[in-house]
Parts: sequence; C-alpha cells; structure tokens
Amino acid sequence: MNHNNKSAVTVLRWAARLASLASLGMILPFFIGERFSPLQPTARDWALFAFFPFGIYAGMLLAWWREDWGGCVTVACLLAFYAMNFADSGKLPGGPSFAIFASPCALFLLSSLLARRTCEARN
Repeated sequence: MNHNNKSAVTVLRWAARLASLASLGMILPFFIGERFSPLQPTARDWALFAFFPFGIYAGMLLAWWREDWGGCVTVACLLAFYAMNFADSGKLPGGPSFAIFASPCALFLLSSLLARRTCEARN
C-alpha cells in the first residue's frame, strides 16, 4: 500500500470512528430527554429498538475492529428497521434522521474497500 493510499485509509477510518461517536453522542440525549423507561415500550417498540438504535450502534462499534462486517451489520439493521416500520404502518419513517444517524457506516465501508483495493494492487 503506497503512502497516499495508506493515509487516505487512515483518514477515512478515523473520520468514520469520530462520526460514529458523534452519532452515538447525539442519540443518547434523545433517550435521556424523553425520560426513557424500559417499562413503557411495547414488544413492537423493543423489536424496533433492536434494529435502531441498538443494532445500528452495535454495527458501528464492531466496525472499529472489522470495518466491513460492522458496516454491513449497520446497513442490515437500518434496512430491517425501515422494513419493519413499513410492514407495520405501510409507510417509511418520515425524514432522513435515521439514515443520518447510521451514515458513518458508509465511511467504514469505504475505508474497508479502499484498504482492500490498495492491498490487492500491491500484490
């Protein structure tokens, strides 16, 4: 891997990590501000929570060690969250906020792809 590509991978990797921390840091206040109580949500709510935010953030944390796997878990959880919402209500959740909170996965996946391509080019 040449120096420029290695630097680009490093920059993308750290941008993804910082963005994932920022995303997590922005969603936690929503739970605190809403005085989230585990006794209030229904079974359906818990199923949705399994995908967003819990699955999303599990994927992002995994991506700190395995960018490709973590990015894929994040995308899968976001798609499952949207599918479950659509199946339940017949429409997708309004606004881009859910996708925005999950967006660091794109940087993780891009970093993984770039790292893999530069390693293959070296061989």
